[in-house]
Parts: sequence; C-alpha cells; structure tokens
Amino acid sequence: MYPAMLRNYDPVPSSALDPYRHEIRFGLFQHYTSAYTYDELPDGRLLADMEIYTLEFKMDKSITSNTELGLTLPIHYAWDGFLDDFLRTYHDTLGIPNSGREFRPDNEYAWTYKNADGSEAWDDKAGWEFGNAETRLRHQLITYDRYGLSLLAALKLPTGSKSRGWSSGYLDAAVGLVYSWKGSPWFGHIEGWAIYPFSSDESEFNYRSYARGSVTLGWMWNARLSLLGQLQGGSSVYDTDLSQLDGSPFQLSLGLNWLFTENSMINFSFVENISQQTTPDFTITVGLNFE
Repeated sequence: MYPAMLRNYDPVPSSALDPYRHEIRFGLFQHYTSAYTYDELPDGRLLADMEIYTLEFKMDKSITSNTELGLTLPIHYAWDGFLDDFLRTYHDTLGIPNSGREFRPDNEYAWTYKNADGSEAWDDKAGWEFGNAETRLRHQLITYDRYGLSLLAALKLPTGSKSRGWSSGYLDAAVGLVYSWKGSPWFGHIEGWAIYPFSSDESEFNYRSYARGSVTLGWMWNARLSLLGQLQGGSSVYDTDLSQLDGSPFQLSLGLNWLFTENSMINFSFVENISQQTTPDFTITVGLNFE
C-alpha cells in the first residue's frame, strides 16, 4: 500500500488449489496503512506522508471448470492520520529506524513528486481517491490432491488520477505462475510475476518492466482456522535517480484465515516493511470472502 507502487500493478498472492466454482465469489477488504518517505527535506523532490484507508471490492467467477476471471475495484481515503507519535515511540523502543519522522510535523499530509527541473509530476491533497481497477485470470495447468500449478494473468486499468499521483495513466499487463501444495497440517504457495507497464517515460522519470513474487507458508490449526506467514517482494517499476522509487520493495506479513461458514471466510493480516524506503511502515487488512 505504498502510494508510489499503487500507481502500477502490484499483485496479491493467490492459490492454485482454490476451487473453480460457477457461483460468483465476492470479497470486501479493508486496509489501513501508514506511509512515510522522502528524498530530502525541506526542498526535495519526493515526499509521501500520510495514512491511507482502502476499501476493495472483489468479484471472481469461473467461466469453465479450470478458468476463472476476476475484478478488483479499490477506493482510497488518504489523510493526515493520527499515528505519527505512536510510531516514533514504537520505533525508538525497538531501536529500529524511524524513517525521518522527526523532521516533519506530526500528522501532516503530503503526497508530491517534482521532476529534476522543478516541474510538478503530481501533487495531491487529502481526501477520497479512486484506485486502479484490476482484471485477472487464473487458469489451472496441473492439479492433484495435494499440489497444483496455475497460470495467472492480469491487466491494471488506469482508473486512478495521474495528476494527483494515484495512477501512471496507462495500462499494465502481467503474467505469472503460482504453485501450491498442502499437507497435514502444513501448506504453502510460491508465486512469480513478470509485469510490463505501458507507461510512457517522462522528464527524469522513466519506467521499466519489473517482477514481483511471494512465498507463503501456512499451518492448519483446525478445519476452520489457518495461520500464515508470507514474504513478498521484487523489483521496482521506476528508473530514476531516487532510491525511494528505484529500490526493490520487500515486506513480511502474518495473518489468519477463518472459515466461519461453509461459503464465507474472514481474512486478517498484519504487514511490516523490510525495505525501509519503498514500502509502508505497516498495513493492517481485514477481509470477508463469500458466495
């Protein structure tokens, strides 16, 4: 949920063993994120200082016995937030980097980027923003009782605002594979993507093809509750002279899935950054999947 990476396609890990059902599956996900990064203060080119509430609506439907189509529609509320003092104390207590929050007033919104010549690439004020819609495909290649392999494909649609920094203004096309296995009680997924942005290069602001991937390890507590750990990362879509954009994003998440009825599941995850400059401080996600 780092806003610079939200401008382009950022895949969400999936499973090759999820069943292909003809009923429409719906998902409603809420995310809360704290993001802070900059290159120089007070007169730098990049500054992101915000907290973001995101609401995502997802829909998936199988069109054959081994092919599924999906759609994601996100909306963001980016604002000043309220957690800066808590996060500074939390980082100091654990002895981990504070990302430079001490150099900015607490809970003051900023989301801006300037080209090397000083011209504005984007500038935004706090408020509601449409995110980028995504269409996706999952196609089963191999499946057995305990493992499977699926082909993945996706298009990111530029429905967010380019001038306010929430979209590149162009399509992204992505193709990937996910391998999944399950035992008793352990299960896991390995996923990889190659992504091509159709974004045009701008003044001192170039784009490049990039890769993303994830490794997930889960443990079945019982028939309804699973615990998961996940590592996500890859390369950056940007080719600039700023490490806050060019650096590879990596993050670690811990979560659980609770099947509370036969056709409904609750998801919870806490995501912590590993790369300091290209991922948010943290993201909390609560989701509901149902038919």
